[in-house]
Amino acid sequence: LSIGPRSEAELLSLMAHGFRWRNIRGVDLMSYSPRIDVGDMHELQYPDGSFDIIVASRVLGYSNTPRIAAAEIVRVVRDRGLIAVNSGDIQPDRTASPAKDYRPGADTKFSSLGGLLDIFAPHVDQIYFQNDPSQETGSHRGPILAIFSVKKHPL
Repeated sequence: LSIGPRSEAELLSLMAHGFRWRNIRGVDLMSYSPRIDVGDMHELQYPDGSFDIIVASRVLGYSNTPRIAAAEIVRVVRDRGLIAVNSGDIQPDRTASPAKDYRPGADTKFSSLGGLLDIFAPHVDQIYFQNDPSQETGSHRGPILAIFSVKKHPL
């Protein structure tokens, strides 16, 4: 499932990376495509455990209730499934003017990978990939992203 794909381009990119077209779905607030269901990430219309992999790229930064969106993402991914999430938040340069700093979306922005992963707690299992520019460069710029498996049930 691709959350907020905007157009079929993101779905076609998934297909180009080896996913089968028949297994790819998208959900967004509006769409022209029959492959993209119209819906809201805060109330996904899919049954529990419907997807092996969920991609949520640059969407959580538009949510005023990202914990609700994260809970829905966890609900519709299967146990031990994968979530790839990118905050989409480009952290502002402290010297930027207010006009350059404007970004639509939620009032609160993610400032670290820990903050992003915290909204998925306690379901974060193994982290396969992570990027936290605030830790790596100290510049607080760039996307915060992670690919991780989900643990829904205690062992």
